[in-house]
Amino acid sequence: IFLSIDVPWPSCAVVTTDTLTAYAAIFNVGLRTRRVQFALEATLSFLSKRKFNLRVSCFSTESVFAKRISQLRMFCSSAAFHMRGYSDFHRDCCFGSEWVILASKMRSTAQNKSESIHEMIELHRNYIYKAAGRMLSCCGSISIKIAFERMMAVIHDIRNCLDSQLRRNNTLENILLDHEVWKHLEMLMAQYDDCVNSLKAIKNGNTIPASEDEGVVARFLDSIL
Repeated sequence: IFLSIDVPWPSCAVVTTDTLTAYAAIFNVGLRTRRVQFALEATLSFLSKRKFNLRVSCFSTESVFAKRISQLRMFCSSAAFHMRGYSDFHRDCCFGSEWVILASKMRSTAQNKSESIHEMIELHRNYIYKAAGRMLSCCGSISIKIAFERMMAVIHDIRNCLDSQLRRNNTLENILLDHEVWKHLEMLMAQYDDCVNSLKAIKNGNTIPASEDEGVVARFLDSIL
């Protein structure tokens, strides 16, 4: 999705076509993250809204169901933690020191307000380019990019799997007790764990790639892990 805005005069003197491209990149990343969070919220909501009054014994199907729904809930909670961390990283990229400087100089009452439109243009361009650069630099390493994007894809895959089964009028009990369905869900959760472990290995192995903004990739890994 590409975000495009018809900026009226005189704002278009500052919010130019090139800076709108950076805004679109930030919007695109934020939208993808919010969609993943929505998938997790919807899955957790479904798993939590019902009361499962099960008489569990070690020889019953209820015991198997209880263990599987617990495993799925733990996965969703863990993934939600990772995605909240990335949202915090996203917010920090957008509202760092450059934003504070830009916002202070935009106030009409500010003592240090911009002396000219050219200064304002450069301040704004510096802000939005740095924000977009920091956000996108977390994918500067192919291994980090592949792992993180696969994590987001797995969350969608699990949600889609449950949705497709529920549309067939299956109950949650029948879905999670179905051997083939659960095998598929277990495979997806294992893939997610592999991605998390690969990011931890990068973080702990001091193999974080260099970045124009020193430490940004390290902050990205610290946020989501």
